[in-house]
Order: sequence, then structure tokens, then C-alpha cells
Amino acid sequence: MSGVWPFASIVIREFGRSGWFANLRGGSRGVGGGGEVAGLPKDTFSGFENSNVRRGPTEVNIPSDLGEEFERAGMIPLEATGSDGRAVFHSNMSLHKPKLFDNQNISENEQLSSMMQYVLCVSRFAQYLKVILRDKLGSFTEAPQAEKFLSDWVHQYVSPDDQASDETRAKMPLRAAEIEVQDDPGSGGTMKVVMRLQPHFQIDRIESTLRLISAVHYDPNKMSSRRG
Repeated sequence: MSGVWPFASIVIREFGRSGWFANLRGGSRGVGGGGEVAGLPKDTFSGFENSNVRRGPTEVNIPSDLGEEFERAGMIPLEATGSDGRAVFHSNMSLHKPKLFDNQNISENEQLSSMMQYVLCVSRFAQYLKVILRDKLGSFTEAPQAEKFLSDWVHQYVSPDDQASDETRAKMPLRAAEIEVQDDPGSGGTMKVVMRLQPHFQIDRIESTLRLISAVHYDPNKMSSRRG
């Protein structure tokens, strides 16, 4: 069986639990969640002295060093975890290869942009941002008004507490957020929206933010009539 289906199952599972995607890798024994895939069949085979040895649920045993090579190549290996027979995704890299820069923060941002869990997180907010702008754009008369509205909206999902409970993080999955809206005077009816998000990182000790830039088009004549 392809690892695509187990990975899709944990994405759906975590979205059902919290509406969020930050907890998609790793996992502690007996706790579940994270990148652990539950319910896979486990085989046994005859070992030494006629004892039955349990084999993990994966068809191929991937050593950790080989798993890291797969990760760097943009693959998402499903790995068996020794004698306890669990199957766990320890990473979820995309095919995007992050670049290395002299500036550590820029390199960390590149690393985050290559991880599926954070791509999904930002995409969730980007989806809502587009819907809000589509529905509310006609009621904004200028960029600062739109910026305040969007900032008030996104800060509902921010908790700066690094020790917040899982329940709190499910409701407020961001550690920090900032939205900036500017008119683009040379475009003839476009607002530039920059959204900077810092999720509560699952395993990583990273202080960088994820940035999304969006261009929103509007009819300047309608905006002018509202100002008048």
C-alpha cells in the first residue's frame, strides 16, 4: 500500500480534531496522534528458537539514516518504530527544495515553506483571507480600514503562551500574526495584502514566520463613490 493514503488519513484525523494541521509528524508511544498511523495490520514470523517475532506494519523497514535521505529528496517515508510495531511519519517534506542563505532566519523560512504541515496551515488562513476580502472589500473605503478589520480577525487565533494546552492551541493555533494592507497606486485598483504568521511549532524550535502575499483587485470607482 502506498504511504499516500496513511498520510491523507492523519491529515483528515487532525483536521477533525482541531481544524488545524500543525500536528502531523512524530508521536509518543501510547499517546497516538501526530504522525502515528493507527490500525494497520501487523504480521508475525518465526524467529529464533521457534518464537514468533512481530514485524512492523510497513512492507519495507526504512533505517533512520535512509529516512533522512528520503526527506531531503522531498519524500514522506512511513517508518516502523522498532519492536513496538508502530508506523510513524517523522517528517512531511514537500518536493520544494529549500535554499540555504547566510541569514539564518531566511534559511529557516525556506525550510518551513518546504514542510507540508506548515504549507497546509498557511493555506487554511489564506483561504479564509480570500473569502473575507471577497465579501467585505466593497465595505472598505481605504487600506488602513481593511488592515484593521483583518488584524482583528486574525488575532482571534493568536495565543503568545508557549505553554498553552493542546485545547487552547486548537482554538488559537498561532503564536503571533501580523497583517499589512497597502494600496498599489500604479495598478489602478489593487490592494497588496501581506500576512505574516507564526504557528505554535510542533517540534521545531523556530522563531521565524510564514509569509503570504496576496493581491486583491477592486473597482476604484466604487471605492471613490463610497468615500464621497
